[in-house]
Amino acid sequence: MKDADNARKKLEKELATFRVRERYDATPADSNGVRTIVIRDAATMDDIRTLAQAAFGLSKVVVIGALTNPPSVLMALSEDSGVDAGALIKPQLAAVGGRGGGSPRIAQGSVPNVEAVEAVVSSLLNR
Repeated sequence: MKDADNARKKLEKELATFRVRERYDATPADSNGVRTIVIRDAATMDDIRTLAQAAFGLSKVVVIGALTNPPSVLMALSEDSGVDAGALIKPQLAAVGGRGGGSPRIAQGSVPNVEAVEAVVSSLLNR
């Protein structure tokens, strides 16, 4: 069982790498060469986190993940993106009555409702 579980986890990470690469290739870069990928179709925050961590190997990428149940947002980015996830997401969450934070590379938080999720995602996209 342990070997099967480890094999499953390895395959999930490989699949996440392919999925995030596909989204990366389909996303145009901004004027600074940064590509922002928005993930809204994941089932759980763990799924979003797996995709976001797979993006760490890509150049100049920001990943914003949003869930409606429970209402929450995650932001992750490559080191060369020029963005600090923790510093950026914390005040956006607080502005809508949410809370959270994190490191310069990955941060997340919860908000009170779906409208707040959309407000945070919008403000992160317009950073």
